[in-house]
This record gives sequence, structure tokens and C-alpha cells, in this order.
Amino acid sequence: DPFTQFNYPELLQRHFWNGRFFTDDLQKKAYVAGDANIFPFLSGLLKDEEKLRSCLQAMQEAGLDEPFPLKYTAHRKSAEFRWQEKVALPNYEGNAIWMHLGPLYVRLVKALDAEKAKAYKQAYQTLIEQHRNFYEVFTAAGRRYRSWYYSASPGMLWAANYVTL
Repeated sequence: DPFTQFNYPELLQRHFWNGRFFTDDLQKKAYVAGDANIFPFLSGLLKDEEKLRSCLQAMQEAGLDEPFPLKYTAHRKSAEFRWQEKVALPNYEGNAIWMHLGPLYVRLVKALDAEKAKAYKQAYQTLIEQHRNFYEVFTAAGRRYRSWYYSASPGMLWAANYVTL
């Protein structure tokens, strides 16, 4: 295995940890990104409860869990994406809420705060019952994501992540 020579937990922390949360990329811009702060723990690379608490706190302070988890970012000021998104998919990877990330985030929260995780799960249940579906992505305001070009996919297999809660 040519990868055993690398210490991935050390590399991840050295290049992406800013003292409060993991930065989204090597540009190290000061915004909090949801995916960058859940996968180090979900992947098993890190088992540091103090860092997990810090990341969860940073995501919550940035509002990535409101009205339900999990937004990619709080706003688009610091995050730049492809021109296609600006034209056809506005804010698709900005502060849109991604349902494949949310339950994964809730699993991490559950390890530290069972009551908060229970409230998140209830919010998902209400959402699923309201829409009678598990949509792929929502707007920051909690509505199904739509643009002139694209409408969030219904009945996503990502609902399996919800079932694990």
C-alpha cells in the first residue's frame, strides 16, 4: 500500500486546521464549510473530541444548522464556484441545505449532545412529512431548491442517512 507512508491525520491538521475549524481548501479563507468539518471525523481520520466540539460550534455559530442541517457555507462572499452555478444554479453550493450532509452532521452531534440531535431529527421528520419526500437540496430558507435550469431531485437514496439516526 503506497499510502501507508503518509500520516493523513497529521497532514489534514497541518494544512487545514485553523485552530477553530477545518478550512475548505488550501486557500484557507475564513468561512466555515459544512463538508470540510464533518468528514475528518466521519472518515475516522480524527477521533479528537475537542476538535469535533470546536468544529460543531463553528458550524452552529455560522448558522449552518438553521433552519435544519447542513448548509455548505453561511454565505457566498468568500466561496467562489464555477460560472455555471452563477448562470444556471444560483447558490447551489453556497448556503443551500444538503440533505446528504445533514444526517451525517447529526450523527456527530449525537455523540456529544443527544438532545440537540433529537431536535434535528424531529425537524427532519417534520420536513419529510410536510413534503412527503426526501429532497436532495433545499434553499437556505428551507424550501425545495429550484432554478430555471434545475429542481431538487425527489426521493433521494440519501434518506438512508436519516434512517440511521
